[in-house]
Amino acid sequence: MRIIAGSKKGIHLASFKNRAVRPTTDRTKEVIFNVLRNYIEGSLVLDIFSGTGSLGIEALSRGAAKAVFIDNDRNAQKILQDNLNRSGFLEFSEIITLPATHGLKKLSNANQKFDLIFADPPYKGSLAKETIQLVEHYDLIASEGWLTMEHSDKTNLVNIAENYTLQSQRRQGDTQLSFYQNV
Repeated sequence: MRIIAGSKKGIHLASFKNRAVRPTTDRTKEVIFNVLRNYIEGSLVLDIFSGTGSLGIEALSRGAAKAVFIDNDRNAQKILQDNLNRSGFLEFSEIITLPATHGLKKLSNANQKFDLIFADPPYKGSLAKETIQLVEHYDLIASEGWLTMEHSDKTNLVNIAENYTLQSQRRQGDTQLSFYQNV
């Protein structure tokens, strides 16, 4: 796993040794950042279910101003910390080690709004739908901001958000990418 573009292009990132964890592939990252390329510079980014932090770190490499990472796994936090140190982005980052529901509430209580939100929950269960609904409930997307949800291609997220517009969906193997905008 590596940073694929921007100021830190080519830096290798630490990953999980556990094969049960499904990291975002380089090809999927390319698709995400091709869709969002005009919205990254100077943006405030939230990476939910961040794991190794590859999406938030990629955004920082491409010019995002700051990234906030939420993951409740202590092992993921150690890998994320290592990746932020490797890439030199620790000072532009905040790590929240809480379950997503609590982390999102904490950010809402602090009146935080994000230009770009990446969410990559485990495919099993209904976490993708719940995460979209929580982001919307806590009003975390800035005006004109984006939520990118990485989810199973078997999960239908077409009519989930009331206040966000589903602008695009892209498929990569068994992964579906849904791009919502707060317009």
